[in-house]
Amino acid sequence: MNSTGRFAIVWIVLLLNSCAPILAGVPTVVDEKLERYVTDIGLEIVAVSEHRDQWASYQFKLADFSRRDILGLSIGKQRIFISFELSRLAYKDSNYRWLLRHTLADEIAHDVLGIDPATPEDPRDHRDGLANRITGKDLGLSSRVVFRPYSRSAELAADRRGMEYWQKLGWSCGHWVRLFVNFTAQGYQGDIDHPTKERLDQAIQICSRQSS
Repeated sequence: MNSTGRFAIVWIVLLLNSCAPILAGVPTVVDEKLERYVTDIGLEIVAVSEHRDQWASYQFKLADFSRRDILGLSIGKQRIFISFELSRLAYKDSNYRWLLRHTLADEIAHDVLGIDPATPEDPRDHRDGLANRITGKDLGLSSRVVFRPYSRSAELAADRRGMEYWQKLGWSCGHWVRLFVNFTAQGYQGDIDHPTKERLDQAIQICSRQSS
């Protein structure tokens, strides 16, 4: 696949960046250089969060998710998994770096806000489009592990909190908005828990207030 095609795929995947299993068991990748890189950015965000006094407890691991369009995962107690592929691309390309910063801000926000998973999965939700909910199998979890995604309201709350962290760090909210604009341009609706339009509308409203 050429670089343009790979870039488009990675931009499409952002909507699926936040979920919470009941237990850990995600396949990981050992790469000390990339793990330090992700940890440095993560702790930069933690330093402006409500968990600033707990920074030493944060663990950032590189994940080999079975479903390649999942970028991040917060399981509570300052434990966060980030896609190895996203980390690798962000290390080399500043455009992906904004995607990584977004993912980390969202997952740290989930950790701060607490795990508030959605109701148990309904088999009828396993369809295309907005009902294409992420499953434990998509994360590489054992079938014995109970998994539930964050609710839509929890995702929107994490977006709001993540944008607050970005503002404190002086990172332009315009980058955050453009991530979702890119999805819309590609016709990507997201899933039942990560609706592109709602997240974009909220980001535009918040960015407008921050910029005024």
